[in-house]
Amino acid sequence: MLLLALVAHAHAVVWYDRVDFWLLYGAENVTVAIVDPDYGPLGSPWEAWMLETLRERIKLVCAYINVGFAEEWRWYWERLVEEKPSWLTSVEYPEWPGEYFVAYWSSAAWKPGGWVDIITEYVRRVVRQGFNCILLDNVDVYNYWVSPEEYGLPLPRIENATRMMALLVQVVANYAHALNASVLINVGSGLELLENDTLVSLIDGVMREDVFVCNGEPCDPNETETVVELLERVASRGKLVIILDYVDDEADELLVLREAGKHGFEAIASYSLNLDELPPYIRGYYGVCKTSAVFAAAVRVRGASRLWLMPGGAASLHGEAMLPTCSGATIAYTLFNGTSYRVVMDGMMLDDSFSAVLASNDTLVYLNTSDSTLRVAGRDRILAKAYAYAPLRSVTCSSTTLILFMTNNSTLAIAAINSSSLRVLCLASNVYPGRYAAICTKDRIYILASDAREAKLYQAYKDNCTEIASGLPPAQPLPSIAKWSNAIAYTSTKGLALVNTRNTLLLPLHLDSMRSILASQLARYYTVTIIDGNVTIIDPPIQPPTPIHNTKPNYPTQAIITITLTAPILATLAIHATRATRNATNTA
Repeated sequence: MLLLALVAHAHAVVWYDRVDFWLLYGAENVTVAIVDPDYGPLGSPWEAWMLETLRERIKLVCAYINVGFAEEWRWYWERLVEEKPSWLTSVEYPEWPGEYFVAYWSSAAWKPGGWVDIITEYVRRVVRQGFNCILLDNVDVYNYWVSPEEYGLPLPRIENATRMMALLVQVVANYAHALNASVLINVGSGLELLENDTLVSLIDGVMREDVFVCNGEPCDPNETETVVELLERVASRGKLVIILDYVDDEADELLVLREAGKHGFEAIASYSLNLDELPPYIRGYYGVCKTSAVFAAAVRVRGASRLWLMPGGAASLHGEAMLPTCSGATIAYTLFNGTSYRVVMDGMMLDDSFSAVLASNDTLVYLNTSDSTLRVAGRDRILAKAYAYAPLRSVTCSSTTLILFMTNNSTLAIAAINSSSLRVLCLASNVYPGRYAAICTKDRIYILASDAREAKLYQAYKDNCTEIASGLPPAQPLPSIAKWSNAIAYTSTKGLALVNTRNTLLLPLHLDSMRSILASQLARYYTVTIIDGNVTIIDPPIQPPTPIHNTKPNYPTQAIITITLTAPILATLAIHATRATRNATNTA
């Protein structure tokens, strides 16, 4: 039995704008992610493969739905402009231009095609899109209708506004549950709703903003006490409670996380009022230009093993490496040979570490996400159209460099590339973005391509590219691949998979403990090497989680998993987990 005790706190994330998909996927120990369903990565709607991939790691992937206001940037707005329903007012919400008060309490709003039907249709759309949870926002809008004069709004006074909002939430919750979706509400100032036993019994959780920190200062202690008491009552009924406070510094961040933890609440301490970034205390492994910390990672190393440099770290190289260094959103590429370096490119704006690969003769090929093209850096040359959300992968074998890129959200192009041209050798269909890798073995290149159900193996030799195996265990997103004897090893969603390249059969390894390790370590990017029958999987953290305002570094755990394989039975499994100055060794 494997004994591995790595304690980590679960996190919730609210990310409404400028979402970085791979950074969110790689965020460690996130159990709830709340996003805008209509504005995902690169400002476009979320795609099914993205949500399916996120759900592999995140328990609740929630779609934001505004039930208190009609928003002019939503899919239903043109219909409302054309129909001019009586329940839609011309009164704009002062704090958010483009949002208009909705008379959800009126009988017209409850008729066919009314506001209630629009909200339930919205729920149906996002569930079909791939979300398994919804967050209902602005449920506290009833306060404006109960006492409009207090807010200086030209709205009628509605006595039953509170009761009708509670009824609306209950109807939507019942509808969502029938579609197997969870329901959270952002309660805001609508604390009366939490005293409605029927409503609380129907929802799955509550989010509340400004509980411990308000406008950069501790909130009023009396209000905090009242709110916490109500939220504890909700939590005692088995409901999820999330605190979202906006902070200015690390002291506020620690206050929110500590106080929420005392009461068993999930906490989000956001440094952004726009909710457009991952909080710095959450470890992320797949993004690059997202913090002010400077780091380097080798794209390709000639004559040396792969190198990862962390801030303040030291390492020696044998051979020459192309290193991208990042500070903020600016990336520079440097040739480094262990003792000296020269900058070959500076000032490029790239989204992440997988948007650029080194081809031949120091040619850098990158993915321009603004127009979805594959380009040669430093030259005004477009090589191909490409799918903007998918990372690039490359491999060099002898004098041939292959690059893997997606042409759309399900087709992988396997292409030979040099400094001036790109030639597609073959196309692999039914591939999920990011679930592919390639490795050189003598004079042949093997390419792994996978969706969420099965993986396929391709072989490239000279100008030919053919599929040689299918029905293999599905690869994990951003998989690692290695060659061992006559087998190809790769990190699958079911563990470490080995495929015999002579007869393309899956080798019968029974890795129950290995599966549990890989499942718990999926936030990492694995590097796999196999030497003399020993399989070594190293998961160096790609992005330091420590922002510039932190004074104490808190680098992620680095796990090194060594497996000794004999013919081909698992013999030993050793795990060495290091974090800061603490070392621990666990042996199966």
